[in-house]
Amino acid sequence: LCSAGYYCPGGQDDDTPTGYNCTEGHYCPTGSDAPIRCPSGSYQDQLGMAYCKDCPQGFYCDNTMAPVILYNSSYCPMGYYCEVNTTFATENPCPVGTFNNQTHAYGIQFCQPCTGGMY
Repeated sequence: LCSAGYYCPGGQDDDTPTGYNCTEGHYCPTGSDAPIRCPSGSYQDQLGMAYCKDCPQGFYCDNTMAPVILYNSSYCPMGYYCEVNTTFATENPCPVGTFNNQTHAYGIQFCQPCTGGMY
């Protein structure tokens, strides 16, 4: 059985095969035969890991098109907030009647009431 952090395609005779460390953006639990892409809302920036890391607050980690290795360019956009494990940029819009004019917002408390005459 392949060890956690490694993957063992057919024909392996070692549970920690050289050259088969789990790749960045993926995780490999015990018994993996291939790296598994981290789900959206998480990332992995290290080799040989058995788990994915939570996407931090103020950022989003969308793994739809490609695995997320580094999240630090995926700032939560203005008008939205990104809690831990946010999967895409527009997941959490500020409620109607509120606004947020800064990036990296990590909670609904960043959504401020609109002033009179604005919406």
